[in-house]
Amino acid sequence: MNLTAKLDNLVFHVLLGACLVAVTVFGSRYALSLDLTRDARNSLNAHSLSVISAVDTPTEIAVYAGRGSSLVQAGRDLSERYTRENPLIQFTHIDIDRDPSLARSVDIRGQGAVVVQMGDARQHSQSLSERAVTGALEALVLGQARRALFVSGHGERSATGAANHHYGEFSHRLQQRGYTIADTNLQIDSLTPIAGDLLVIASPQRAFETAELATLSAYINDGGHVLWLTDGDLLNADTIAQLTGLTRLPGVIVDAASESLGLPRPDFAVVNEYSSHPITDGMDGIALFPRAVAFAADSLQEGWQATPWLSSTARSWNESGDIAGHIAPDASGEMAGPLAFAWTLTHAHTRGSVSVIGDGDFLANSWLGNGVNLALGERIFDTLSRATSAAPPPRAAAVDRTVTLSRAQGLALGTALFGLLPLALAMATFCCWRRQAH
Repeated sequence: MNLTAKLDNLVFHVLLGACLVAVTVFGSRYALSLDLTRDARNSLNAHSLSVISAVDTPTEIAVYAGRGSSLVQAGRDLSERYTRENPLIQFTHIDIDRDPSLARSVDIRGQGAVVVQMGDARQHSQSLSERAVTGALEALVLGQARRALFVSGHGERSATGAANHHYGEFSHRLQQRGYTIADTNLQIDSLTPIAGDLLVIASPQRAFETAELATLSAYINDGGHVLWLTDGDLLNADTIAQLTGLTRLPGVIVDAASESLGLPRPDFAVVNEYSSHPITDGMDGIALFPRAVAFAADSLQEGWQATPWLSSTARSWNESGDIAGHIAPDASGEMAGPLAFAWTLTHAHTRGSVSVIGDGDFLANSWLGNGVNLALGERIFDTLSRATSAAPPPRAAAVDRTVTLSRAQGLALGTALFGLLPLALAMATFCCWRRQAH
């Protein structure tokens, strides 16, 4: 009997050891995860899954942070959701404390930056979130399909020029992000809307011919997307009004907030709050727009709809007089802020759009490095160039993040936590002391 008991004990321990080894082996090779949150907060949404399925090149989600940063584990956890769906997507931690040159090589200037890299192309993610990472992946998947076509022939700002008022530095950044930069002439080139294309009109100095305006209208009617950057001259304002009915307010935007920022002049539109719009959603930081002009959508042509997405602060107004000495708003057509100076216009019977920004300087070589101008410019181009595809849908608000208690329930919970529980612990401590004393 004793021998049988020992044999049974040995068999039990052998089987237990075999089970532990099997669990360890299978656990290292296979992963099983369950999302038990009420609204699947820890699962990727349908749009993310569709983007992930299109990734066919080894891709890294890299977090640039020190070894002890909490963002490292957060980045690893988020990346695992993508890796489970597509093994080509992997997580990488770049320890910028150990080798700062790695951060400088991709223009990283601080802790916690997130970069998504696919081959030689890379995207800077706006934050460590599914929405931002999926947006970066989508932009990379589009890759070379994205083109920024700059209209030329009317004295526009040069896309590749090195002068202060040109866009050479910004275009270089776009090329690093997978864009093709090209010039186009409305009199010569035939314009056919292609997914990923964005037609850019950057402060033309001469009027468009009637045939050019017809070409531009046909391009929009066929589904093309246009970004019009204007410095507020009457020539551009009249053309925009002729196409859509969007009208320019007189003067330029001045903002009392510019003084607190140490700017040399008050004629800046200062943006420090962003609307809930696909272009600006999630943006943070201050953007500066020199001598910007505001627009109004009171006289839109039939069928056009306008949505504002950049506005000056409440301390601004459109100054129509000279910017000298003491200036203040008056009754000669000047309006108190906020003033909308960036609009997107769509037509009920077309698939295209026109986005108008009342400033062409904020992306110029001399102003690109101010505030978040560069990041905002990238968001503008990324969003508008893929306007025909569905933008990553925002996460629905979690339904289980707040607990609502009645007055009686709150009183009962407070009594239990701050009354009964401490009393029970005190009594248990006293009983243990009495037992040890005897």
